[in-house]
Amino acid sequence: MFGGMFVNGLNGLMGQNERLSAISDNIANATTNGFKKSDVRFENLMRESGKPAFQTTSVAGYTKRYNQVQGELKSVTQTSNASILGKGFFVVNTKADSTGQTFFTRLGDFEANSDGELINGAGLFLQGYKATNSSVTSGTTVGSLTTVKATLNTIAVPKAATTTAEGSGNIPNPATKTVGTQFNNALTVLDSAGAERTIDLTWTSTATGYTVSATASNGTATVNGGTTATVAFPLTSLNLGVTWNTGAVASTVAVTMSSVTANGNTVPGFTMTLARTDGNLDLTVEDIVIKSDGSGDVMAELSDGSRTRIARIGVATFVEPDQLDAVSGTSWVQSAKSGEPVISNPLSVSLGSGSIVGSTLEQSNVDLADELATLIVVQKSYSFNSTILTTADQMYKSVIDLKS
Repeated sequence: MFGGMFVNGLNGLMGQNERLSAISDNIANATTNGFKKSDVRFENLMRESGKPAFQTTSVAGYTKRYNQVQGELKSVTQTSNASILGKGFFVVNTKADSTGQTFFTRLGDFEANSDGELINGAGLFLQGYKATNSSVTSGTTVGSLTTVKATLNTIAVPKAATTTAEGSGNIPNPATKTVGTQFNNALTVLDSAGAERTIDLTWTSTATGYTVSATASNGTATVNGGTTATVAFPLTSLNLGVTWNTGAVASTVAVTMSSVTANGNTVPGFTMTLARTDGNLDLTVEDIVIKSDGSGDVMAELSDGSRTRIARIGVATFVEPDQLDAVSGTSWVQSAKSGEPVISNPLSVSLGSGSIVGSTLEQSNVDLADELATLIVVQKSYSFNSTILTTADQMYKSVIDLKS
């Protein structure tokens, strides 16, 4: 009988000690981004088969994790940070070439290292689907993912010459003008070397349209294949060709006129302007942005303010995410009970992967009020189990005294 009291009291103390340790860990990480709380639950220990019926039973503790409980999302200024709103996990690897150990995390404080790879605060490399020409091919296994990378201050889009332009504004109906009336405008383009050049156009009215001629700075220009071109009114398009004197490759510029109005001899008169719609200087990667539309698209923000997709974050889901084995409070590995990870695009409805929200961090899901309330219960339970041991010891001594 006394043995049973000692066993029960000791097991009770050990169990409450485990729970106290979990509470302490939770409280210490109440402000740790991506942390998921744990608790210690208790289950009955059955007596061994064949033992006497009066043999005592007791309890043993087991860890209960709350990986599926969502933490609040906090807005941050770092555009490469992200959170998952849903039950999925970021996939991270210990090595940049994705050959290391794979972990799963909710900690999305990703930033580019000196080589351009995105790593979180634990030094783990973010895994995603690589984009080729902004197009992404997805997979369902960890092996379909690679480290997300975009090296800052490197050329992402090489310089390209202008090939298209668009006209806007108004050109008067030539029937309202004296034949030979001239108008002028200019188009600024980029040559193949990335230098800005100007093509000047002269419009001379005819009875039914305009004769157009062009000159170019540092080059020779043609219109529709000739030195001049006679175009009917209203205009639809022009094709400008330029042979540059500076060693740049000869280029052509297709000019559309669909946005040009054709008013008569009234205000606003000739107000047509020409603007290039493509061509660029060398565009370098200035920043890395994870979009906030839920897609998980990782964008390289270029020096001209435009963005190009470099990757899409892969999200892992599990049949039993609470059964993942913890490596730390923010990193886990799969276990036999959690099941194999299924990798998918964010926003997968069938898998419930969740959406990825850029420029945010998921906070700890620890509720301090709950932890403190549980701490009071643990302290009382610890005291009761300690009393059991003290009482059993006193009774045991009393029996010894009686026998002596």
